[in-house]
Order: sequence, then structure tokens, then C-alpha cells
Amino acid sequence: MMETQLGRPALVGVVAGRWKAVWGGTRPGAERIELYDLVADPAERWNLAADRPVVVGFARQTVARLRLAPAPQEAAPDTTVVDPETERRLRALGYVDADAR
Repeated sequence: MMETQLGRPALVGVVAGRWKAVWGGTRPGAERIELYDLVADPAERWNLAADRPVVVGFARQTVARLRLAPAPQEAAPDTTVVDPETERRLRALGYVDADAR
């Protein structure tokens, strides 16, 4: 999901499989809706929103679920302690940068 507000009413977009839906506007229900089939129309020239209301509805439901989902938590830093012999072996295999430490 993408939300942006570049000095204008917010735009919301979601890509699911072959479909890309984008909408925005000043009032809910009155916003402009665009729907593109990214496989058949990768240049996004043909707005299919009026022809595919079920896909537009699915996109709206997806955005609503994403907005209600809790924000992802940052992963805690890895504090694993590696013994010197294991570190030496990992360096020899190229898994640890020689300058890392």
C-alpha cells in the first residue's frame, strides 16, 4: 500500500497480482479511482475502474485491512556472540567481512 500527499489530497494505491488501484480526492466516495491491469497494460494507459468494480472493491478492502493492522516492529539488533573459531571459519567462507568488527 502506498499513501502520499504531495501538497494535494492524499493518494492511496495498492498492487495485488496483475492489478494496480490508485485513488484520491477531497471527499470519501467522490475521489477519482484508477485501476490498471499491469499485465495487459504495463504503461497504465487504460483505466478499468468502471469495468471492474469487484477488483476496485477488493483493493479498498485490502487498504482498509492494512490501515487497521498494527505497525511492524523493528527487529531487535542481533546480539549473538560468536566464538573466535566460528568467526574465523565464517570469514574464510566469505560470510563475514574482513573489515567488520
